[in-house]
Amino acid sequence: MFRIVGGLIVDGTGTIPVRNPGIIIRGDKIYFANGIREVKNEIVIEAEGFIIAPGFIDAHSHSDVSVLKNPSARNRILQGISTEVTGNCGFSPFPVTPKNEEYVREVLKKDGVKLDWKNFEEYAIIVERSNPAINIAPLVGQGTLRAAVMGESAKKPSKEDMVEMKNLLEENLRQGAFGLSSGLEYTPSGFADVEELAELCKVVSRRGRVYATHMRDEGDFLEKSINESLAVSRKSGVKLEISHLKAVKHRNWGKGVKELTRLEKLARKGEHVMWDAYPYDASSTSLTITVPKRLLDGGFTAMLGKIKDQRVRSTAKEEMAKKRNEEDWHGIVLENIKNPKISKYNHNNILDISKDMGESCEETVFKLLEINQEDISIVSHTMNEIDVDSIIIHPLTSICSDSSVYVKGVVHPRAFGTFPRVFKKYVRDLNLCSIQEMVRKSTSLTADRFGIKNRGYIKEKYYADIVIFNPDTIEDKSTYESPTLLPKGIEYLFVNGVLEINERKITGERGGKVLRAS
Repeated sequence: MFRIVGGLIVDGTGTIPVRNPGIIIRGDKIYFANGIREVKNEIVIEAEGFIIAPGFIDAHSHSDVSVLKNPSARNRILQGISTEVTGNCGFSPFPVTPKNEEYVREVLKKDGVKLDWKNFEEYAIIVERSNPAINIAPLVGQGTLRAAVMGESAKKPSKEDMVEMKNLLEENLRQGAFGLSSGLEYTPSGFADVEELAELCKVVSRRGRVYATHMRDEGDFLEKSINESLAVSRKSGVKLEISHLKAVKHRNWGKGVKELTRLEKLARKGEHVMWDAYPYDASSTSLTITVPKRLLDGGFTAMLGKIKDQRVRSTAKEEMAKKRNEEDWHGIVLENIKNPKISKYNHNNILDISKDMGESCEETVFKLLEINQEDISIVSHTMNEIDVDSIIIHPLTSICSDSSVYVKGVVHPRAFGTFPRVFKKYVRDLNLCSIQEMVRKSTSLTADRFGIKNRGYIKEKYYADIVIFNPDTIEDKSTYESPTLLPKGIEYLFVNGVLEINERKITGERGGKVLRAS
């Protein structure tokens, strides 16, 4: 048993901090002392001068696979994260059928993980066997779901295909998945239209779960993409979560604030729309996001075959040139190139690489992908700080990292710094948000949206996911140049009553599990 004494409780409701009357952690639950006598061998946590809050909940994570490779999740728990919503941007490691087995296996191979499951339940069992440090609340990835029935084809689904997709979705929701996600800038997820997505979301809606979407466009067609997302929600009745709300490319700066205002009005009127965001002005994804989607019909290898045809290649380059100018290409920086022939271009932007190669930016993209023979990670410095800050401090924005448990390579600094960053930058440095409001946005707001029950608050008999942090020292240290520097300020962390961080040091004990929606 643990007894937490001293400190201020910020309980997740958004109300002002209160003196801690004494918190008891018995098993995996929270109790208030209320005269509970000290017992022999209880461990006392001295929290004077610190904030006692619910463990942070990451509203948009990609730790589905990496948590199996690195269940200690060091870069996550040192941020105070206890729970992550996974299965985002249209990819989840399930469901698996003969039609998408190779597709899923290729994704897992990047983290050195073996595919050994078919559905949510089998996946959950294997994750829990690994004894993870964090809880995960998985969504079903619509891209994985589509591929399970149709492979990586761009064709429109038949009635039989739709029935099969809906049945697979229902099976995984019944087993405990928290909803459905799409990644409409990617394939195969992006091959779906509004009608297909709405039909699937009707299944999600019947169970009262969430549809989280990485929209089709977050720049030139941001308003249109939001309208598409709203149409899916309205046709199906599903609760909508817009993933990592932002406006990319210099010419679109200011759209983030404009669309935020519109979404707020809709939410205040009772529309089932929500959103999350991360506190950085650069995004991170894959180089193929710059390539016309139709080329990826059939997958990455199929694309390489198509661009051997010079007419196809030329038409695609013309389309790519219309979408991005030199300023946009200058903001796209390559990371984790595998082929040594071009590894010198790691940490370089496309514009500079194109000048070195003596090619257009569009031709440079194709040549890099051909030489590397697999996709390449990118960090895109194309966002505006005013948009980012306005979205982050909004009371209806859940905080997310859009990152994952660290395994290897160069990553975006958000993987190591997101949650300490929002407290240092927006609470302590800029004074744009109160500490109780930022705790709410980092905990209960996400728990309530996704139906993560009995978490996200410091309440009697709730699960003992508790972070204790120093409000004067909490900060991110990771940068784009040194993205794996660990944050400061997390003094203690409990996950399901297990003490994982004790006086800023990782204990090696792990209390995470796979959560099930009900």
